[in-house]
Amino acid sequence: MKNKRHILGAFIALAFLVTESRAQDYEYDEVLEPSMKMGMESLRAHQMQAMNYVFYNMNVGTPGFLEPGLWNIRNKEGSVKARPFYRWIMGPLTQTRDHMTMALDANSRGFFVVQLPGALSYTRDGRIRLDTSNRLVTMQGSYPFVNVYGGGAIIVPQGADLSISRSGVVYADGDAVGKIKVDVFSNAGLNRLVVLNGSFFVSSNGEEPELMPPDDYKYSVLQGFIEESNVTKGIVGDVAMLKNASNGETKALKIIGRIISSAVQMAQP
Repeated sequence: MKNKRHILGAFIALAFLVTESRAQDYEYDEVLEPSMKMGMESLRAHQMQAMNYVFYNMNVGTPGFLEPGLWNIRNKEGSVKARPFYRWIMGPLTQTRDHMTMALDANSRGFFVVQLPGALSYTRDGRIRLDTSNRLVTMQGSYPFVNVYGGGAIIVPQGADLSISRSGVVYADGDAVGKIKVDVFSNAGLNRLVVLNGSFFVSSNGEEPELMPPDDYKYSVLQGFIEESNVTKGIVGDVAMLKNASNGETKALKIIGRIISSAVQMAQP
């Protein structure tokens, strides 16, 4: 168990690192030649887009997956900057008639809250199961759902008839055994989230993201439904296009490098 926690902690730290690296500008200040610097920034933007589309296509069928995107913005100097974002819009609801699935209808702002070792995580993946301790956990990762009533995880006796109300109260054979915590975020709160794997998010600074005022929203937990990925279609062709663009940028940079090297040699006495 300790090893698992260490591995998960390292994974979260890596996710923070990757998210931060995606969000920052790659200025390449050590590169003095303008055309070389511009080419390197453009290459980086194309590489990020290609990696993003590969991730995008791999998760078309993942419940609760939120589509990532990148804006390529060209500044007045001609450099291209890649700006990451997420499309928070809710994916299609599918009726499963399976009592071990649930979806959250919260105007594209809501998430189920689950407990990771040392941190809270937020997800729309409503596939659930009971672990060996009879805790209500996510199908992916086996993370326990946070119990609004306190007392740790939500415990459902083995073999009990499980039902979940629209407010998230969990019943076992008709007796309330807990309530699934749901957070509904403001725009600022959504922008505070960073991704772990496309379906699970954490706060970028370790603090709870800003919530919507309670009087400004309502949500419903829908048992027997699942929220599909909000990816509208696969874009496999764009992966090849961006790979070709990256290869073209690389070749152009090599040519510029050879030209600069030749010029330096010719200028030597």
